[in-house]
Amino acid sequence: MKLTNFTLAALALTFFLSCSNSEKTGEKSSDSNENAIKIDTGITENDNASKLDLADIEFLKNAAIIEMADVEIGNKIIQLGATNDILAFANKLVTDQTASGNALKNLAKKKGFSLPNTLPDSRIQSIKRLETFKEDGKNEFFIDTIIKDHQTTIDLFAAAAKSKDADIAAFAELTKPALLNHYEEANKIKKKILESKAGQGEDPLKKSDQKNFKR
Repeated sequence: MKLTNFTLAALALTFFLSCSNSEKTGEKSSDSNENAIKIDTGITENDNASKLDLADIEFLKNAAIIEMADVEIGNKIIQLGATNDILAFANKLVTDQTASGNALKNLAKKKGFSLPNTLPDSRIQSIKRLETFKEDGKNEFFIDTIIKDHQTTIDLFAAAAKSKDADIAAFAELTKPALLNHYEEANKIKKKILESKAGQGEDPLKKSDQKNFKR
């Protein structure tokens, strides 16, 4: 599989973080079980985490959920089948977000956090909705979900790029271009969908929502 520039950059960041951790080998550390506590964000914190503020902690949690959700919905549309442009986009999304997610795990480990490894139920149910649509509705729902999520995600990563923590700022800054690229590509596909269905009658998304509402 041909790797995107972002994937290669994310792998480089993963290697950098791994090296940074290995340099600390041999240093005396405290017992993580004794120092570990649970915090509201749902992330496990140890004594290294005291160096991060709440905004950094929230970013690590939300970024993990975003990347898992993108991989899941990308794989779901690939499994269900879609138009060629959407399948190509979904494969790129999965590749980029898998690489980014791996880099994030290394970053979180360095900072003393164990990231969430399951999606919130609301995300799971949203992804499952793909199964309720026919071809046109399925394609449009997938693209609409990516566009909506990325509008929030881009703002989240832009804020994290200004973090006082140099590693978090670097990770966010590295990831932003790929997110912007995903957003732009999704909007182009959305435009094609709107053009192709012009004058074809009822919106398949609205039709599905009405059906669900009647239940």
